[in-house]
Amino acid sequence: MLDDAAPDVWVVNPETAVTDDGDFAPGEGVHYRMSPANPPCLAAARPEPPRPGGQPWGRVR
Repeated sequence: MLDDAAPDVWVVNPETAVTDDGDFAPGEGVHYRMSPANPPCLAAARPEPPRPGGQPWGRVR
């Protein structure tokens, strides 16, 4: 699907909690979390870790 859409950029939030707990933290406006069933979807997308200064991975000259 990402190959078909060909986005210029996409973001994965590594701070998202992986949990099946249905309770929300009281007083929090935003709840970043995902189901334990979702990580295989992320693996299929082949995310790359961030690169310092936006440089491509590989040998730096």
